[in-house]
Amino acid sequence: MKFINRNAYIMVAVKGSSYCSSAIRAVKLIVTNALALAAVNIIGDLLIFLGKMSVVAGAAVIAFLMTDAQRYTDPASDTYISSPVIPVALSAVAAYVIANIFFSVRGLRARRTEGRGKT
Repeated sequence: MKFINRNAYIMVAVKGSSYCSSAIRAVKLIVTNALALAAVNIIGDLLIFLGKMSVVAGAAVIAFLMTDAQRYTDPASDTYISSPVIPVALSAVAAYVIANIFFSVRGLRARRTEGRGKT
């Protein structure tokens, strides 16, 4: 209902007709373009997922390279790390949380401005 309501208001703004006729027109538009709408949503979600995973992978690689430095691999050092698995995993989890927050804010902005300026 919220989706139809938002699209009805967009149709009121674009066409200048009454709310009820705009709601009917918005539903017809959604139904006739259901496959295109589904395809755009699926591709958009896939791209957001790939973006999150690339941020996580980049952070994990950087964390691994940092823990593979000489001062962490020397057993005589006070900062010796026997295995980089835990620091890399923690970095990946932190990167996922941060990427999720950033991408969700981007998704909200895209949804909010979706109907503006289009005829």
